[in-house]
Amino acid sequence: MSQNSAHCYEFGPYRLDLGQRILTRSGDKIALTPKATQLLSLLVSHAGSLVDKDELLKEVWANTFVDESNLTQNIFLLRRALGDERPGTRYIETVPRRGYRFVASVRVIGEAEAASDGPEGHTASEPRIIAVLPFVNETGDEDVEYVADGLTENIVNNLSRVSKLRVMSRSAVFRYKKRQFDPRTVGKELGVDVVLVGKINVRSPGKSDSVNGESDSSADASIKKTRSRSSKGSSRCGCKVSAQPSEFSIGVELVQVGKGWQLWGESFDCELKDLLEIQDTITHQLLGALKLKLSGDEEKRITARYTENSAAYQSYLEGRYHWSKYTRTGIEKAITHFREAIELDPTYALSYAGIIDCYLRLATNYLPPEEDVTNRTKPDGVLEPEPTSQFTDNEQKIKLRCEWDCKSAERELRRAHELKTEFPAVHQWYAGYRDASQIVERSTLMAELTKHEHNGTPEHFKTPLSTQINSLSLTADEEVQIYCAIAREQIDAGNYEAASLILKPRWEFSRWPKLDELVQHRCADLLFTSGQLSGWLASTRQLPNGQKHGEELLSGSIAFCEQLGLSPRAAEGRIELALCYYRQGLFSHARATLVNVLNALSVEDVELRTLALIRLAVIERDAGRLTDALSCLHEAAEIGRGSGPWATGRCHIELASTYKELAIAQEAPGHFNRAKEYYGIALYEFEAVGNHRLAASTENNLGYMLLLLGELRDGETHLRRARRAFDSFGDLIRRAQVDDSLAHLYLAQGKPEQAYEVIAHAVAVTEKGDEDLLLAKALTTKGLIYCRLGRYDDAKRVLEDAHRLASRCGDSESAGCALLVLIEETGEVIGDQERQRIGGRLVELLSLSERPVLRRRLQRCLEIISHPGSGAVEA
Repeated sequence: MSQNSAHCYEFGPYRLDLGQRILTRSGDKIALTPKATQLLSLLVSHAGSLVDKDELLKEVWANTFVDESNLTQNIFLLRRALGDERPGTRYIETVPRRGYRFVASVRVIGEAEAASDGPEGHTASEPRIIAVLPFVNETGDEDVEYVADGLTENIVNNLSRVSKLRVMSRSAVFRYKKRQFDPRTVGKELGVDVVLVGKINVRSPGKSDSVNGESDSSADASIKKTRSRSSKGSSRCGCKVSAQPSEFSIGVELVQVGKGWQLWGESFDCELKDLLEIQDTITHQLLGALKLKLSGDEEKRITARYTENSAAYQSYLEGRYHWSKYTRTGIEKAITHFREAIELDPTYALSYAGIIDCYLRLATNYLPPEEDVTNRTKPDGVLEPEPTSQFTDNEQKIKLRCEWDCKSAERELRRAHELKTEFPAVHQWYAGYRDASQIVERSTLMAELTKHEHNGTPEHFKTPLSTQINSLSLTADEEVQIYCAIAREQIDAGNYEAASLILKPRWEFSRWPKLDELVQHRCADLLFTSGQLSGWLASTRQLPNGQKHGEELLSGSIAFCEQLGLSPRAAEGRIELALCYYRQGLFSHARATLVNVLNALSVEDVELRTLALIRLAVIERDAGRLTDALSCLHEAAEIGRGSGPWATGRCHIELASTYKELAIAQEAPGHFNRAKEYYGIALYEFEAVGNHRLAASTENNLGYMLLLLGELRDGETHLRRARRAFDSFGDLIRRAQVDDSLAHLYLAQGKPEQAYEVIAHAVAVTEKGDEDLLLAKALTTKGLIYCRLGRYDDAKRVLEDAHRLASRCGDSESAGCALLVLIEETGEVIGDQERQRIGGRLVELLSLSERPVLRRRLQRCLEIISHPGSGAVEA
């Protein structure tokens, strides 16, 4: 099935460039995955003709074994991209059981006509797609690999902040590391317009200290006066730098993929300590070569480093190294290094954020049980990202956390810009630091610390920081801004108790925030942050009507944002509002809210779109629409890769859970392997950024999946680890979810009495809150255990309750599963009339299910109803 790559095709308002594999609508580029683009190319080039499913699978996934769901998912993505989801096919027609046909009229455009629109078919408004390939280390010294990797990653991060560029993610490009590659071939594989390639070598003796061949400017000279402390010996992160070369020659080249032209090339001579300057220079010159004009805000963002002091940066890295130990001793050491970084650069926001986080973790004991940190194991098949080059596993996690910090600062910078204010100033960060340290001093933990290896209060709790801070007094608006920023960071890290403590001067749970003396922009900010936190606290503590309180606060924030014309902030509020609906089992409300948000958001609102897609995927999965859930997650992974671990970790855990459900629903064991891989990567990322709550959730989900696979021993290890973590955080609802998993484990081990003990606790906890769907699932488990204990009357009552709750939530499959258990386990002991009544409801709930397992269970239950003597079956 050949295609003429010199052609472009037009249909409706769309143009498909086969050579560049680019789809545009009225000149605006539409984001598609490479596979989806290839699939569209095949269909369009055979417009009007039926293309068989097997032919499509063979062409698009050549030499790869995939199942038909991959094709279905990509067709779904194409229809969404083309706006072809409404009744009445306009572009892609499904021919049942055979394949697909492209039904729109298509016009073929020659290469010359296509080129008249601009270089490689681009219009001025169309974003370019670029891949920064791993810089090649030609020094012969493996200890310099981290320099090459660091340059690659930092340039990727810089370019990802430009709205007119689409940048391939680190994970996409680093698979070419240490491989011989042709830039054009790689560019075509990645589906990009241009490729940046670079190499690093030792600088030849006798060359003058210069950047880009020019003599030192006064700014360059001032940089050279202070060498990084890392050049004096081995860093705390384990990077051996004392024997490394300190002077390098860096060559870069920008290659056009289509015709192989060199659009730009340059060589730079520099010292190790000047690499931050070089990466900024490369970024600016590259953007100039692409003829991209930046807004003032983008100019600030692309080279944001948060400190120019290399010694302060090294202290910050050392702080993160000790912080990543997840121990109280490590946190205390981290505080010392963060303080040192602040003394070296009193304006260093990331170090303030680090030290505040340390204090709040100590105050709330937001640390995993220490025995779990030191004795971690993972079962066969669970993968983690392999350390690149010479980085150790710990250093890789530090890099992820540093990326998290930078992305968090960027989000706050954008938020401040939208809310008509500046990024928090140094005196605001100092006030946050001071209050966080006072919270620790007031906590009972402080008393324990002073007794433990200290003769009094530790120096880092009582010594004032730099005297270069002019004013410590804050206006009401400045105070709320910094405290909301700190609270959001703690919410994202899963430390809800810390967020509550920091917001306490302005808000307490179940109360309306103190909005006096605040401008409307800041009122919106406080209402959003407290509303988001309220939902999480209500869930973890199982507080009645807590989600309703969160809804009220978020609705107030949305009202302010709409009045002020802050569309992205209003969308953010609605995404959190949908989560409140979801927790209460209001699936239709939650789904409609998220769909409306996605329709209203600009394509440039990448992080909000990513979060909305992830949340929508969870709803689709729980409602049994697994293919739709997977499509949402693949789209989220595609557009959210520049958002760092804030987005990728969430995406990976939901991908894992969706593949697990697909494995069960479609009886496709291969999906279990993909789920294991994604669970392993998610766990790695959550541990790296210190979100111990989501790490424990991953452990619970992984443990339950291992139970399904019959790997009971490994499954129990992960479940017990998750249970200890949630107990230490006082997270009632997630502890109850783990107990539900453990109940199934005990049933598998033939221990129904132990299963009843843990599920009774889970139901008692879940009944106190608003999360009805979780309660329905716990009741279904309890009903199953009652049956195994021979308590059929109790089982019938509990399973009927589970059915009613799940039905009210709109989850027909969970409602049906409760009735399936009822028939499977008690079909022999209930009356004929009752069996017939339940059978009718079963058919109504599950007849449209796409899950073969459920359909078979349904058929077996109908046989039991028709022939009671046929016997019960296992659930």
